[in-house]
Amino acid sequence: MEFDREKLIGENIKEYGEIYNSLKWVTDEESQKATLRRETILNALSSEDIHREFNQTKLYSHKLSPGCLCCGQGHWSCLFINGLCNARCFYCPAEQTEKGEPATNTLQFSNPDDYADYIEKFKIRGVSISGGEPLMTFDRTLLYLSKVKKKFGDNVYLWLYTNGILADEAKLRRLKEAGLDEIRFDITADHYNLEKVKSAVGIIKTVTVEIPAIPEDLETLKTVVRKLKETGVNFLNLHQLRCTPHNAGNLIQRGYSFLHGPRVTVFESEVTALELVKYSLENKIGLPINYCSFIYKHQYQAAGTRKRGAAFICKPFEEITEPGLIRSLSVKGTADELNGLVSVFEENQCDKNLWSINSPKNRIFFHSSLLRYVDADRYPVFISYYVTPLKSAISYRNVWQEIPLNRHKNIVAEKQAILIDKALNAEEIKQLEFPDESGIRESLYYFEHIRPGLYEYF
Repeated sequence: MEFDREKLIGENIKEYGEIYNSLKWVTDEESQKATLRRETILNALSSEDIHREFNQTKLYSHKLSPGCLCCGQGHWSCLFINGLCNARCFYCPAEQTEKGEPATNTLQFSNPDDYADYIEKFKIRGVSISGGEPLMTFDRTLLYLSKVKKKFGDNVYLWLYTNGILADEAKLRRLKEAGLDEIRFDITADHYNLEKVKSAVGIIKTVTVEIPAIPEDLETLKTVVRKLKETGVNFLNLHQLRCTPHNAGNLIQRGYSFLHGPRVTVFESEVTALELVKYSLENKIGLPINYCSFIYKHQYQAAGTRKRGAAFICKPFEEITEPGLIRSLSVKGTADELNGLVSVFEENQCDKNLWSINSPKNRIFFHSSLLRYVDADRYPVFISYYVTPLKSAISYRNVWQEIPLNRHKNIVAEKQAILIDKALNAEEIKQLEFPDESGIRESLYYFEHIRPGLYEYF
């Protein structure tokens, strides 16, 4: 399945405005060559060498960090502890000049106990502390780490992202005492200097290097990957470079080409990451490398976040799809017509929780398992989809559900429509009645499924 290219290009034009025409977009010829190169690399890696998990959007050798597993399974919360940074990385997607309040998914948590209660309420099993640079507000970082670890112990896996510039043995030991399970260094922020990484090995149980795949640094990375293994680093995570309105000028200066998509990415970055995985395996370096593609993050991290709110507001006659959207099926009609359909459900001993008639009594909502009892020729079926973000306060613009975290703090799940009352044809009804990912038509595909594989180049 391909993305709706024209729609995505239109959204990219809207997001980037005047910058759009300054970006060097990949040509058809370049995309074809790169696609072939990617396939060649992947075909050279056997199934024993490389794992293709999460619908083949995440590729890694050997094994994944426990934190990465929590992320893919939708049980991860990233707390942005501040908005300050002491590095000036050319690829940084946003300005980092405000301390701000600790926040996750737009929810602010000025009290660490409230954040710990949030973790408990949503049954989160992995927590990361990011920024900005967490070591710039070291006492705040320690406080939140300690609160989470004290409340959950080993039931929650804790890790921290840092550029390492402010790291020293004393801070590392205090992080360990606070319960930190893993530390992740971005060594590109300090010209691939490994001294701070070395100082963490033997103190923090798991030491990871997590960096963007910078195309012009591939040869440097081939040397670095050997040193990481020799140093005792446990994992190397590689990301695809993203372009934002904030960093676009820096990326343009480097001569990169760009890809359209849900977000704009650097064309050359992905093949760089895959080349390094291939090099490491061919040379038997033995360091686990995880390529965390943009399309993995865009789909799986978003799905995990959506499902948190959806679980609290989804009705028994609705369903949560793989991307974390709420699906709602309904039939419109007179009170007598709807009562006739209810009689059919009752005659077939259907669970009464799986349907509901609205107050005006002109519509009945029902679970997809009841589609077999609905005569679509007599009762046209409509489908709607909703996204359910968590918010700090009620907006009163949509249906909402208040979720208490404790006696002092509530948050809100809001049900926002993204598709309303699409009339289903016979083929679409059949596909929902007998779910089969390969059979879902393009009209419903991205509401129902996470798209498999790496992203197309265009």
